[in-house]
Amino acid sequence: MQETRSKEYIRYKRYYDEYSEIEQRRKYESNKDALNKEYEKLPDFFKKQIDQFRIDDPEFWEKESYEIFVFGEAMKIVNALKTINTVYESWEKGFKEQKCLVPDLSIGHSDHSWGCANRCAIKYLKHQLN
Repeated sequence: MQETRSKEYIRYKRYYDEYSEIEQRRKYESNKDALNKEYEKLPDFFKKQIDQFRIDDPEFWEKESYEIFVFGEAMKIVNALKTINTVYESWEKGFKEQKCLVPDLSIGHSDHSWGCANRCAIKYLKHQLN
């Protein structure tokens, strides 16, 4: 009896995983034009990273919208705060404080994506100094 349930579960899981990947791919393809528009708004510094991700990781399409979102948010932070120190200071004060300083910052952030956006903003500003 247990073996039958396990086999059924494995079959179900395999079907679900295949369906899920097909559905994710469909969503990616239908969103591709919007993603490309957001990609084009990015500075070359971030475009090069996206391009390298696309080369290095055949499954990058699964993460591409997230990366483009984070890089776009990083540029909002850069454009509003201008300096590395100001980014660090506002980041340390928390999201609500930074949102006041960067009004167009998305409210859809997780702690992780917001932290990544701040780290990417700092990385971009450091690159600009060189």
